Amino acid sequence: NRFGQRVIIAGVPDCTARDLVEAAGEQDPIEVVHKPSVDGHEVKSAIVAMVAKGPSPLKYWSVKMIDQWSQMEHRGIPGTAKDRRDAIGELLLEGVLLRQPGQDPKNGRAVTMALLDSEAAQKLGYLRNA
Repeated sequence: NRFGQRVIIAGVPDCTARDLVEAAGEQDPIEVVHKPSVDGHEVKSAIVAMVAKGPSPLKYWSVKMIDQWSQMEHRGIPGTAKDRRDAIGELLLEGVLLRQPGQDPKNGRAVTMALLDSEAAQKLGYLRNA
């Protein structure tokens, strides 16, 4: 204010320091938009369905590829990027996705493949028909 400038504090109500707002003189409250929570089971089922449908163009899946593909909006996997990443982590912990050393069929280099355990996926209700 001492330089003759108008200062507006943009912040979330009840999360912005009162002293800061008082010193500035004006506040522009930011509205917090809560996204509806997604069903984790639904997210995991969609990822399992994507992996079960078939391998990536490289003829194998890796955890990184599963993550990248699940983030593509046209794949229709519900939730946020974080929801999808968390679901992949949970699928690994549950033993639905398994990491296994393998070889890239195109160039023969060593890779870590992500394999789908269809039995585990069915037991946990992520996959109906395998």
